[in-house]
Amino acid sequence: MTPNTTYGHVVATAEIFVGMFLTALVTGAFFARFARPHARLVFSETAVVTPYEGRRALMVRVASRRMQGISEAKARMVYLRDEPVGLTRFRRFSELKLARDNMPVLSLSWTLIHPIDEESPLFGMTDARLLAEAPTVLVSISGFDEAISSTIHDRRSYTPDDIRLGHVFDDILRELPGGFIELDITRIHDTSPLEADLQESAVRAS
Repeated sequence: MTPNTTYGHVVATAEIFVGMFLTALVTGAFFARFARPHARLVFSETAVVTPYEGRRALMVRVASRRMQGISEAKARMVYLRDEPVGLTRFRRFSELKLARDNMPVLSLSWTLIHPIDEESPLFGMTDARLLAEAPTVLVSISGFDEAISSTIHDRRSYTPDDIRLGHVFDDILRELPGGFIELDITRIHDTSPLEADLQESAVRAS
C-alpha cells in the first residue's frame, strides 16, 4: 500500500515523523529511568542519643544493601532549625561535627557519631528550645559504588520524634567460622534503652 495522492503522502510523512519521535522519546525515558544509579543504602529509622567518651553523642547507623563495598564513603550531618529574625523566621543550617566523616570502604555498617560538646548546636537542649526551633537532622552519604561503577548519593532526615534518648543500637554483626562476619541488616533499626544509672556513670566518666 502506498499513498495515491499528495494529501496521502503528507499524512503518511507526518505519521512516520511522529511515530519515530515518540519511539525515540519513550525509549530514552525508559532507559534513563532504569539506567539511573540507585544508592541502595539503608539508614536506621531512628537516631539515638547515648553516652560516648564521657559525654553524650547523637548516633545514626547506615549500611549498604549490596554485596560490594562503597569506596571513599563520606558522610555529613546537618542541623536545620527555625530562627526568628525580626518579624520573620529563617531556616538555619549548622554543620554537626562527626567523630569520623569518611571511610575508605563501606562494606558492613557504619555508625555516624556526633559528640554533643559545647560547640554543638544540640548542647543544653531543652524541651522549650526544641519546640521553638522545630529542628531536623539531615544525614547524607556519598561514595563510589563498586557494584555499578558509579558515584552515589543518599540521605535521610530525622525529626525530634525519630530520636531516642538514652538508647543504644543493638549489635548486628556476628562472627562466623573461618573468620567471616555476618551482617544482619534486618536489625539495623533495633535499639535498647540504657538504665539511668549507667547513663549517668558513663557521662561522668572521663
